[in-house]
Formats: sequence, C-alpha cells, structure tokens
Amino acid sequence: MKIYNSIIKYRNLYAFILFFLSILISVFTQNISVLIHTIVFFYLGFLLIKLIDKKKEEALSLYIFFFLIYYVFTFITDYIYVHNFNTDFFYALDSVKYYGLSVYLEKNNANIQRYLFEYRFAPGYGYIVYFICKLSNFIGGANTVFLHKIHIVFLSSSIISFTYIIGRNLLQNLDPRILFKYVLLFGFISHFFTFSAILIRDIHIVFLYTLSFLILTTKNNLTNFLMLVLLCFLVFQFRVANGLFSIIFILCFFYKNVLELKSKRKIRIYTVLLALLALIVIGLFNSLIDLSDIDDKATNYEAYHNEMLKNGSGLAKIIYKLPVIVRPFLFTILSQLAPIPAFQVTFLSVTKQYQLLLLPLAGSVIFWIYVDIIILFNFFKKKYRKNISNLLAVFLIISLLFILVTSATSPEFRRLLPVYPIIFIYFIFIYDKIKLSYKRNILTLYIMVYAMISIILIFFK
Repeated sequence: MKIYNSIIKYRNLYAFILFFLSILISVFTQNISVLIHTIVFFYLGFLLIKLIDKKKEEALSLYIFFFLIYYVFTFITDYIYVHNFNTDFFYALDSVKYYGLSVYLEKNNANIQRYLFEYRFAPGYGYIVYFICKLSNFIGGANTVFLHKIHIVFLSSSIISFTYIIGRNLLQNLDPRILFKYVLLFGFISHFFTFSAILIRDIHIVFLYTLSFLILTTKNNLTNFLMLVLLCFLVFQFRVANGLFSIIFILCFFYKNVLELKSKRKIRIYTVLLALLALIVIGLFNSLIDLSDIDDKATNYEAYHNEMLKNGSGLAKIIYKLPVIVRPFLFTILSQLAPIPAFQVTFLSVTKQYQLLLLPLAGSVIFWIYVDIIILFNFFKKKYRKNISNLLAVFLIISLLFILVTSATSPEFRRLLPVYPIIFIYFIFIYDKIKLSYKRNILTLYIMVYAMISIILIFFK
C-alpha cells in the first residue's frame, strides 16, 4: 500500500506544490486572481471535507491530491486549446457561452439581477460567475477562462473525495486502504479527470447529487433533512429536470426509517406508498410552480436535439427512427457504449479538429464499459443480492432509474455523470469479491471483442 501511504503522508507537500504552481501561473499570466481564486476554492473544499469527515484523513488527502492533478491538467488544456474565448474551447462548445456571457456582463458592469437574467437557464451558475467576476475585479485581476475553471477543479476533486466517504460508509466490510486504491483509480480513469477541465454545469449537478448521497449514508436528523432540502433547491438552480429528480433524495431520507423495520410485509407496503408519493409530489410540483419560461426553453432544446438526431448519422439516428416505446432502453445502452471506437471523442465535429488531450476521456469510455460488463454479468447472482446493504440497493435503484429517465431524451453520457459515483461503488462491491482469474478472463475477452468491433467500424466507415 505504498500509494496509500505516500498520498496521505505527503498531502501537505501536494498542497505546497499546488500553491507554488498557482503563484507561477499568476506571474506567467500576469493575473493575481489565479492565486486568490485557487486559495478560496481550495480552502472551501478543504473546510467542507473537514466538516463532513472530521476524524479521517483519507478523504482529505484524496481531495488535496486530485485538486493538484486536475489543476495542472486544466491549465495545460486551457493553455494549449483556448486562445480566443469567442471561438476556442476544450471539448464542450457550451463553455464558450458560459464564459462569453461573463465577459459581456463584466464589460457592462452588470449587477446581480442582470447576471441572473442572462444566466436564467441556470441561475445557480449565474451566482457563481458573479462572485468570480466581482472578486477578480476587487483584487485587480483579469477575468479569464482558466479563472472560471478553478471552481470546476474544486467540484471535481470534491466528488472523488465524497465517493470515498460514501464507499466507506456503505462498504464497511471492505478494507479502507483497498477502497482508497479503487477510488484513486476512479479519480484517474473516470470521466471526472477530463471533465475537471471543462466549463459546463453538469459537474455542479454531480457535486450536489454526490453530496446528497453522502448525507443519506449518515444518521437521520433534522440538520441532514434540511441539508437535503437545500441541496434539492440548489439542483433546481442548475437544471430543472435534475431538480425534479432530486426530490427522490428527500423521500429516501424517510425511506431509511422504513428499512429499519423488522417486518418485511411493512417494508413492502411503505415502499409502495413512498413510490406513489414520489410520483404525486413531482406531479404536484409541476402543476404548482410557474415553469412556463423553463418549459419554452426545454421545448426549444428538445426540438433542436431531435432535429440533430434526425439529421445525424450512426446509431443515434437509427434509434430515433424506432418506435417511441423502445427508444429509452436503446438510448440507455447507447449512452454506455458510445462512441465506438472510443478515440472518436478526440474529434470535435464543430471545429473539425482533433484534441489529443481528450484521450483520457477515450480511456474513460473504454473503462466504463468494463464496469458495466462486470455489473451486468453479476447483477442477478444470489450471493451479491443477499450481501448487498439495503441502502446501497436503494442507491443503485435510484441510479438505474436516473440513467433510464435521462437517457430517454439524450444518449450523451455527461448527463449521466451524477450517478456514476454510486455505480462505481456498486462495481467495487462486486469486483472485490470475484476471483482474479474471472477478472482476467472477462478483461481479455472484452478487449478482444472491443478491438474487433472498433476495427470493423473503422473499416466500414
């Protein structure tokens, strides 16, 4: 466990390296705001994790380590690919919109109401941008893309740390050092490595969802209930659809009391009642809240998205032409497989250019299919169903439901990221129990089949 010991032992060194690099970047870019924002967001995550996980040091060590790794990766990608904020971006075209609006508003010395109006599609993001711009102006710094991405680094590294805490709370029979090794792998090879350098709101939603899952793994009390209500409200500020789904966390808070009942019959009855209540609450919420403006935007986006699918190419276009009833299931499968071959993620259709630093994302796509295969091959085995904790089983059901509902409208995997930490924890639960020979056989077979399919698709393209 040399890696485990070194990351914990040298965490202060990693923090020192981070601040030293932030000073160098501030000097190199002639922007003091980089140093100040790095300190602010780093310590925000530091204090949050200390508050959540007071006595343990593993989660904090993971946070510091990945903040440094993601910070360096973000600066490198920004330096190489983003020269003109009006046209340049790393992976996601949305980042041009998110940052471009902030430049426009800053030049016009806009107030908070103007920020919220311009970011009305995600008012929560508007508040963050307002804070970043005003703090930068106050200290005499410049408003740059990298400056805005620092808070994405904070969110991404926090997600990795939260994943460890959730895993430790749910997999209590697993050696924390082994769990640490798995989460370390997750931090490097999952989608969050690449998305730590991308300016999109999906990471904010992942952060809020993962924190909600984490709270549910602790004891029920009034504080945690109020925190879940607050987190649900915050999710609404970034994406309404995700906000509606997040109501399920509040219902899960009450369902935890049901799971403690000794009578299986009562558990089944209360489960059905709470499931019905979830549907009623979401229905009432839709009818009571004024969503007219949001509905218009959602309709416009859906029309745009459908048009893209109709006129596109590949499996997405074929699935779109199939009967509506089968689309959600096929889009769910597509969201877990696409793109094949994985290196296609490095090609940006908008600019018709390759971004080779997206290769880690290609690795994430390949890795995640392996995660899905391990889960799929072992999901129905009795020995896992019997040993899984009730709460992990509930989290898994919530995650699968989220994937199905979200994939029904879009096969984009980045929309599914909010539940990937839970899916990975369930993967750990299974993977740690299966034999090494089984793991090797599945991995070998998977690599061979994947390589063969990729070659065929390249040949016939």
